[in-house]
Amino acid sequence: MNSGNSGVEFHPRLVEDSVLAAIRTHPERRAFERERERIYEETPGEEREGEFDRLHGHWFEHLGLARAVTAALDEQREDLPGVGRILAGPAPAVPAEGVELYVNEAGEKSIIISLTAGRLADAEGKTLEFLRRELLHVADMLDASFAYEPRLPAHPCGPAHDRRRQERYRALWNCSVDGRLAAAGLVDPASACSSARRQLRRAFPVEGEAFDQLFERVFTGPRPTHGDFVGLATGAATAAPGESDPNAFRPDRCPVCGFPTMDFEPAPENIGEETLAWIAADFPGWRPSDGICPQCADLYRARGMSLAALATLPGIR
Repeated sequence: MNSGNSGVEFHPRLVEDSVLAAIRTHPERRAFERERERIYEETPGEEREGEFDRLHGHWFEHLGLARAVTAALDEQREDLPGVGRILAGPAPAVPAEGVELYVNEAGEKSIIISLTAGRLADAEGKTLEFLRRELLHVADMLDASFAYEPRLPAHPCGPAHDRRRQERYRALWNCSVDGRLAAAGLVDPASACSSARRQLRRAFPVEGEAFDQLFERVFTGPRPTHGDFVGLATGAATAAPGESDPNAFRPDRCPVCGFPTMDFEPAPENIGEETLAWIAADFPGWRPSDGICPQCADLYRARGMSLAALATLPGIR
């Protein structure tokens, strides 16, 4: 089924399922059910499938279930150059929803939109925002200046860090998309800012100025390139090129134990004077700005308590 000037083709299953989902609580439910019953009663079995397709197509348009998809595509049509076919089909579940760009061997580009029936039948108007976010990702991929690559390079600390970097890359890209949509007035700025901060915080559990700089750079600054996102996700500095940033993110390896780590102690300068002294005694060249993994920080925090406990035992000085 083709819908309007947007040129999007809707899969018959998505059309049928979204109509059935939307009509359950619609005032015209009985009118729809009477039409379906008439097809069962008056149409021979071999002709029913075609009649049902026409019925669902009519109600799909009548209920305006294509409106969010066509509106989102119309808004970003100029940012989707060279795209031929646009197909919307059923997603098996909410986590599988999304918009994908496909390029065949001949270089022909297509967009596949996967949605649940409930998404199209959504009465709260969240579908348009969802599609705006998804399509802006695709627009970035089609922009030569973004220099998108479908696969991230291998992490320098080994395969164990590849998944973590993918999560960080995704959070950074989503943050940039939300920031641009908020600036354009296409999503609620406060909600977008709050959501982006939460997602970025989960990916980068770093406190203070370093995190704030990263968030502001990505959410409000010019759109980074694919390479910029890879660098930040790998552990590159948060400062702009040519600037010095003492709070820069470190590579994912603890300078004390030398082992790869997913996270760093958020504020190593605040772990206590005694703990800092124990670390400096073992690693004279170490500074809090070098970072330390939470496991090492906990071990050094516990050293003073362990020695105090030993001192209470008979014969121990």
